[in-house]
Formats: sequence, C-alpha cells, structure tokens
Amino acid sequence: MGERMYDFFTCFKISLKVYIIPIIIGALIATIYGLSKGNFNYILVLHWIYAMGTYISCLGLFICAIAFMKPKYMSKLNHEKEWNKHFYKFGLIKVIGYVSGMMLIYSVLLDYIIYIIK
Repeated sequence: MGERMYDFFTCFKISLKVYIIPIIIGALIATIYGLSKGNFNYILVLHWIYAMGTYISCLGLFICAIAFMKPKYMSKLNHEKEWNKHFYKFGLIKVIGYVSGMMLIYSVLLDYIIYIIK
C-alpha cells in the first residue's frame, strides 16, 4: 500500500510541474491577445490558462483511452529498470491518466475561481 501511495504522490508532483506548461502558454496567448485587442485584464489571463490546462489534460486522457482500447500498441518500455526507480507499481498509462486527471481537477478549480471573481 505504501508503494502505491508513493507512486500517487509522485504523480501529484509531476502534475504540478506539468501544469506550468499551460500556465506559460495561456499567459503568453492572453497577453498577446489582450494587448492586440486593447482589453488586457487578469480574468482574460486566467481564462486562457484554464483553457490550455483543459486542452492538455484532455489530450493526455485521450492517449489513455487509446491505450486502453488498443493495448497491443502499448509495448514494454525500453528503459524498464529506470522506470522502476521512480514508480514501484504504476505503469506508463496509469501515470499519464493520473497526471491528466489531476490537471483537469486544477483546471476545474481555476474555472470555479474565475466564476467567483466575476
């Protein structure tokens, strides 16, 4: 049980690190869009961060869906020993699923924050 909790918290840490990508992309797009249209505000930035986070997490969940439907396309990892140093029980698809699910939760929380602010 302890190994699964370790793997879960490792996925949590990875999801926080990966969510920086939609934050940067969303903030960059919102800044360019807001300055070009002349209506730059923080709600616009938060909305674009929410949108990019949702898109990226849905892409990860789509990859998991393909892997679950066609497991023959998911072969063994080339670096299985290196993978086992970081994750004891979780496989690649489970890690992608957990990270994508957590990112979707962050996006839903951000959407709720935007709703409260408006």
